[in-house]
Amino acid sequence: MTIPFLVAVAFGAAALTIRLMRDLGSELGLLAMAGLFAVAGLIYAAISAMRTPRVAEVEAVAAEEAEQVDPATRTLDDSDKELLSTALSSLGPIALPFVLRFVMRNLPILIAIAAAAYVFTRHTGESDADLSAAGAAATGDAAAPI
Repeated sequence: MTIPFLVAVAFGAAALTIRLMRDLGSELGLLAMAGLFAVAGLIYAAISAMRTPRVAEVEAVAAEEAEQVDPATRTLDDSDKELLSTALSSLGPIALPFVLRFVMRNLPILIAIAAAAYVFTRHTGESDADLSAAGAAATGDAAAPI
């Protein structure tokens, strides 16, 4: 609903820019438009600062949300597990050919992504202190904690 109004504002800004550039020259016209947008931004910032809720209200809402159960840590009930298994068993035979076709077409890309993920996420077993001590020993400096 607001997209046509945004497009209209953009066209109005473009027309105003062209008019100011014709009347004032290109540098001053663009500076005038930058100033207008800066003023509009300051007005918007002032209005939004007046509309922000108080800190106490925000803390009260945060305390209420902390008491609620986090959906990410909630376990699946038996009905949820049954619904999920039913959906997967009915969707599996239909989706399997498409998934296999996608994987076979993009196998080199998928292997490259898996290899990159392995390289970036592997742990060498050396701690940061060991690495800094080895680096200091190689340069001749005393090992100092960072």
